[in-house]
Amino acid sequence: MDKKSLYLNDPQYLFAMVNPKEANLRWGRGTGKTFPIAFRMFNVAKNMPGSSNAFAVPSYQKFKKDFIANLRYEFERLGLREDRDWVIGKEPPRHWHKPLKKPDNYDTILSFH
Repeated sequence: MDKKSLYLNDPQYLFAMVNPKEANLRWGRGTGKTFPIAFRMFNVAKNMPGSSNAFAVPSYQKFKKDFIANLRYEFERLGLREDRDWVIGKEPPRHWHKPLKKPDNYDTILSFH
């Protein structure tokens, strides 16, 4: 992972410091609500390799259209690069660790190295 500075606003910083198991983020528009999601996803993947996690979204199309661009941005801020540290919608490279339970297909799966 590349080392670089990461600017966080006050709510994001507080979330990162507390790192709660559960959170209900009632933040205003433009506060950066995607950061805690990306931060949590990365921490879970790093600390619980092989684990399976899920997002409940209205539809995968909405997730792809509205959320993935923001998630990519936040992953980049965390120093993660697509196809090096994570992939979405395709099977991960063979040299990556495999999940404990392999999915039937990877169409809707986001995998971390």
